[in-house]
Amino acid sequence: MKKIDIVFGIDNNYAKYCTIAIQSILSHLNSNYKLNITIIYEKLTLKSLNNFKTIKSKQLNKITFYKINLKKYMKSQNLKGYYWPKSVFYRFYIDRALPKSIQKIIYIDADIFVNDSIHKLYNIDLKNYTIGGVKDTGGFNRNYLDRIKIQSDIYFNSGVLLINLQKWRFEKITSQLEKKIKKSGLNLDIPDQDLLNIIFEKKFKIINPKWNLQASMYSKYKYWKYLKNKGVHHFTFVKPWRSYSSHPKSKVYREFAKQKGFIFETKYLDVKDFLSMLRYYIRYFLIFNIYRLINF
Repeated sequence: MKKIDIVFGIDNNYAKYCTIAIQSILSHLNSNYKLNITIIYEKLTLKSLNNFKTIKSKQLNKITFYKINLKKYMKSQNLKGYYWPKSVFYRFYIDRALPKSIQKIIYIDADIFVNDSIHKLYNIDLKNYTIGGVKDTGGFNRNYLDRIKIQSDIYFNSGVLLINLQKWRFEKITSQLEKKIKKSGLNLDIPDQDLLNIIFEKKFKIINPKWNLQASMYSKYKYWKYLKNKGVHHFTFVKPWRSYSSHPKSKVYREFAKQKGFIFETKYLDVKDFLSMLRYYIRYFLIFNIYRLINF
């Protein structure tokens, strides 16, 4: 069987959802393939670690845990109180988490649901590019790109990336990212994604949108043909495990998770969490329901 290497970078808050993501990948994986999973983390509880032991599949070759000390790597950075969780930076250290024998990987966020065989993404030919990604459709306008000093009009989402790890090492991408962090990383709105776009400006392969179906795509008619098909559903901002989620794929996600033994809290509403997400619901709730009316 052929092996596919997939990497996640998570903290304790996303450990449960990472196991659901892995099981969704395994449930739809072509029978000729097996997965090697690498989890980059800093702190995980015993309960979170044990959740990964519940994953049972003949197509799961192994799960490897790589404990990172972010303070050691980012000595000059004061991350305390920073808006984004530190885990967004874990993806920068994939070269240290995997052995040199691994030449190609898929990096993927934990807030996803896969309903197609991931081998189709893995087998995309990157040609001479180091990474491949899907355009971010979240409304990054010219003013924003000018502010972060990107001249290109194409800005990719970093939640799903196909990576030539051999080229990543040769080009010392991790070192480049560390230098950029020291210069301006923590002043960026989306530091991990912005920095990767700065490094790979005009130097990445654009891949089919089906491999990173973002919430914002529901507001753009040209992407609806991809949303109807199978792929990687990426729950950007609108999380399916929240009881008030309006995302069209929330029900499918929750039913799948229930089949795998995960039950989400639905009786209580975290008011603070809800208020922090309110502006995204104002933006997407109506759009999601328009999409449902037209397509179902």
